[in-house]
Amino acid sequence: GGVAYCNLLKCRFGVQSAWALAAAAEPAADAAADGGGGKFWTRPPADGACGAPLLCGSPMRTNFYGEGLSDSDAVLIAASLRRTTAQWSLSQKDLNLAANRLSDAGGVALASALEARCVPALRKLYLAANHLADAAGVALCGALHALPELRDLRLDRNSLGDKTILALAAALR
Repeated sequence: GGVAYCNLLKCRFGVQSAWALAAAAEPAADAAADGGGGKFWTRPPADGACGAPLLCGSPMRTNFYGEGLSDSDAVLIAASLRRTTAQWSLSQKDLNLAANRLSDAGGVALASALEARCVPALRKLYLAANHLADAAGVALCGALHALPELRDLRLDRNSLGDKTILALAAALR
């Protein structure tokens, strides 16, 4: 019983509320039957069905280029990544969050999911043209060890500084 899917991306709630929602929406033990995927939906598809899956389902949605996503959206995406580990291992190899409104809070949330080895097969991570600064940059660089297949990392057009560059240099050693 209960709500199976809920469209919440691009709403006006804050990061703390998104973390609370992500924690409350953790799948129950019997959720493995539906693939253990997240319960967050993006927007109704053209065919008028209930909605298109955020990161769960087939195929998993991973291209969010230029959609105006905020830090609270990044928290929900990170929560979905944590619940779709098995699907990521076998399917999508890229995540495009470029040209959005992500700042340090969103970047740190994503880094946390990445560092938890939720997406070990990830080959491309695009975070260009956001509002990421050194807190997110350092956290993302700290997660690189958990991404052995990563070949393409795009962080251009952010507010990254020396701390991020030093963290990246250390991660690449």
